[in-house]
Amino acid sequence: PYTTLFRSIISLQTRDPHTLEINRRRNIKTAEYDKLREVFRRKGLPLASQLMLGLPGGTVNSFKEDLRHYFDDPIEVQIFRTVMLPNSPMADPAYRAEHGIDVDKDGLVLSTSSMTAQEIQEMSTLARLFRAVHGYGILRYPLRWLQWEWGIDPVDLLHALGRDLERDRKSTRLNSSHLGI
Repeated sequence: PYTTLFRSIISLQTRDPHTLEINRRRNIKTAEYDKLREVFRRKGLPLASQLMLGLPGGTVNSFKEDLRHYFDDPIEVQIFRTVMLPNSPMADPAYRAEHGIDVDKDGLVLSTSSMTAQEIQEMSTLARLFRAVHGYGILRYPLRWLQWEWGIDPVDLLHALGRDLERDRKSTRLNSSHLGI
């Protein structure tokens, strides 16, 4: 499915029932999406699933559970940062206050009452690492071996790796700003 240009997309956002409830998305039934995914798999049709990072109610643990769900699944996973759109329910001042939503000038969610700005940055790094492993196959076999042989959770390992990379980037004189990245 990774080489096909045209694929169907399931915009799941998250599998976490609490987060779906807070975002008024009770209509999203993850079990129904799983059934649909199985139909596509049986028919050999390409499919992608979209997740969102920074949804009100979402936590580090719920985001990592979303990634765990797809780690061993040969489906493209697209991860997007949450953006507060004008005139959306999330833009309601009472809703923003209730869920501690902080956004930048373009509406990109920077933090919520359930996920700090630092946690969102950590999960952004984790999302990039997940894409490298899951989407492009980088370190896929070593991570699966560690998972199967030693019971090491690949998502937790990627999270720790991301934290180490960020710490090292901040502590070295040669960081991404010096490299023009």
